[in-house]
Amino acid sequence: MFIAADKDKSGNLSYEEFSDAFKTLSYGLSENDIKTLIALADDDKDNKISWREFIPVAIDSIKTFFARNKALQKLKEKEREVRKEAFKMIQNDEVVKCGVVMRRKFRYLDEKNTGFITLNEFRAAMNSCNLLTPKEINVIIRSFK
Repeated sequence: MFIAADKDKSGNLSYEEFSDAFKTLSYGLSENDIKTLIALADDDKDNKISWREFIPVAIDSIKTFFARNKALQKLKEKEREVRKEAFKMIQNDEVVKCGVVMRRKFRYLDEKNTGFITLNEFRAAMNSCNLLTPKEINVIIRSFK
């Protein structure tokens, strides 16, 4: 990274070279973040960053960025899990309501109390409820075939 950033091959990085090097890492650093890194790196305040000054800052920064990215990834995964659980809770109410309606329809269609209705009667019952899309109805029907 240091060698690639040292455009003029001087063996030191100007502030601009240092800044460009960290901008290319795609860590989402702000200008202020980069200025802070420069201040940390330029120990002798000579407006240049030597290899010896660069290494500790680069290593610590990259470790920090990796840790931050890992933490952000875990946070995103946790948020997805929470959304799934929330969706399940919302969806569960709808499933319960649909179940109540379908049981009523089933009892209505099962006039002889046999515990059975035909697949066509079942399809008609689901269509008449207006709770399911045609695609959902087809998936349910296929699960019985």
